[in-house]
Amino acid sequence: MRSGHATGGGAFGEALLLLARERLTAKQRKIVIYLEGREERAPATRTVRELSAILGCSRSTVWNSLASLRRAGLLRYSSREGRGAPVALTPVGAYVAAGCAQQDDRGKMERAERVIAWSTRG
Repeated sequence: MRSGHATGGGAFGEALLLLARERLTAKQRKIVIYLEGREERAPATRTVRELSAILGCSRSTVWNSLASLRRAGLLRYSSREGRGAPVALTPVGAYVAAGCAQQDDRGKMERAERVIAWSTRG
């Protein structure tokens, strides 16, 4: 479901991605990447349950992260009055998620290359 949003945007887009990398916690980055790659949109309570299991943290930690991401304008979900509406990334959230995923993929590739280089020394 990755849309490639992070491949444009010019200086503004680069500044937005830099800000996200600097200010989002590791859990928040994992959450937006997870939501961007998710095929099915689910209500907040189910999403919190899933993310709690995936991230190995409490549900209250996930709720706090979702609330922070919502205040930052990266995702939306309904309050108690509008129960059942799915958690969804905003267009800005999708852009940030794609950029974070690309950075994460690059980091994994660089680590793999270092391991291969280290293992072939000799």
